[in-house]
This record gives sequence, C-alpha cells and structure tokens, in this order.
Amino acid sequence: MTAASWPKTLLVPADARRQWQALREALLAVQSTPCASDPDLWHSRNQSDIAAACDACHGCHAFTPCGAYADAAHEVIGVWSGRDRSSPQTRGSAK
Repeated sequence: MTAASWPKTLLVPADARRQWQALREALLAVQSTPCASDPDLWHSRNQSDIAAACDACHGCHAFTPCGAYADAAHEVIGVWSGRDRSSPQTRGSAK
C-alpha cells in the first residue's frame, strides 16, 4: 500500500485522529519511507529485524508524526518512530 492510497481514517481511536491525519499528510508529502520498503520488518518478532527497523526510522521525514500517532493510539505492535512498541504479549515467544 502506498501512502497515497492510505485512507483518511482507519480504525483509528477517536483521540488519535488528529495525529493520524498529521502522519498521513507527512507520508503523502514524502511518498517514501523506510517502513514502506519492507513493512514486515517493522512488525517482526526477530530482535535483529526490530533493531534494523528502529535504526532505519531515524532520518525519516515522518518520524515525529509517526511517534505522535503511535503514542495517541497506544500502539502495542511493531516499531513506530524508532521504538519497538510491542508488548510482551504481542511479541509471542520470540524475544
């Protein structure tokens, strides 16, 4: 899915809609982000993949709105804005 095809809203919590819109606008402005090239890396359970995803986030033009959205939406799965937000329950057995 490209940023241009992202819907204006998903199943976004009401209190995170403003942050989602800001993230969507940032994604539309840059057209390419590290996570768009290999989305599975950002949701991997493998620690080396998680570290690579976290490192790749730095320098991304959507870094700040990505983190703001993840905070507002209480994301608990995957890497958002250079931080693994997965909880132990969503990581499964891989650690």
